[in-house]
Amino acid sequence: MSIQWPPEHDTRPWGEVEVPGFSFVLVDKPRRPYGVAKRGRQIMGKAEAFSAVHQAAPELSAQELARLSMFLLDTGVANRLPYYSRQDSEGFIGVEVAQTPNLEGKTLTYWRHHIQMNVMVRCTVDLSTSALNCLSAEDLETRGRELEAAKEKLNSDNYVDRWHAVSLLERDGSGSAVDLLSEIAASHSDYSTRERAVQSLSRVGGASAGTVLVLVTVLESDAHAKVRLAAAQGLGELGGPEAVAALKEAARTDEDRIVQTVSAGLAAQADR
Repeated sequence: MSIQWPPEHDTRPWGEVEVPGFSFVLVDKPRRPYGVAKRGRQIMGKAEAFSAVHQAAPELSAQELARLSMFLLDTGVANRLPYYSRQDSEGFIGVEVAQTPNLEGKTLTYWRHHIQMNVMVRCTVDLSTSALNCLSAEDLETRGRELEAAKEKLNSDNYVDRWHAVSLLERDGSGSAVDLLSEIAASHSDYSTRERAVQSLSRVGGASAGTVLVLVTVLESDAHAKVRLAAAQGLGELGGPEAVAALKEAARTDEDRIVQTVSAGLAAQADR
C-alpha cells in the first residue's frame, strides 16, 4: 500500500495493541478511517504492515490479531472492535452464528459489524500471506449451499458437472473448499478432474505448507502426465524451497519429457 505521509486528515496515536519496535497511528479519514504502522522511519499500511507486525510478534493472541486486522487490513473499520459478545450485537442479521476471534493454525477468524448493511460479517486472514476475506452471514449461507451442491456434483458421471464443482470450490475459497480441492487433486478417480483441482488449488490455496505438500505429492506420484504438469506449473507459481526441490527432482526423473522440460525451466527461473 502506498502511504501518503503526512496524510491529509487528522491523525492520533493508537495503542490498543502493543508491539515492541512499532508505533501505530489512526488516520481519521471521514467514513474510511485507516491505520498505519511505523517502525523507525518506515511507514507501512495494509498487508505489508500486518505481516511485519505479525512476524515481529508471533505470540499475539487471536483477539489482538483480530484488532490489528481491523486496524490495518480491513476497510474503513480501523476505529472499531471485532465481535466479542451478543449483547453488543443485538439486531444485527447473523448474530446467532457470530463467534469471538479464533486462531487455528495459520488462519485467523473474527466477526464484526457491518453498520450500513446491519449484518454480521465473518473475516478470515491467512497469516502466511496476510490475505483478508470477509463475507456477510447471508453470503456464508449461500456459499454453504453452493459447497454442498459442489460435493454432490463431484460424484456425477458427467465431466462437465465435476469441472463445475471444482470451479464452485475455487470461487468459494474457504478453508473447507481448499481442503476439498486438496482431496480431489490427490485422489479423484478421473484425471481431468484432478487436473482441474490442481489448477484451482494453485490459485486459491496460497503458498501454505499444506498446499505445497499436496502439489509436491501430485507431481511425484500422479499416474497422468497432464496432472503432474499442472502440479509443476502450480509449484512454479508458488515458489519456495520445497517447491523448487520437487521441480528439480521432476526435471531429473519424470518419465514424461514435457513434464521434465517444464519442471526444469520453472526450477531455473525460481533460482534466478
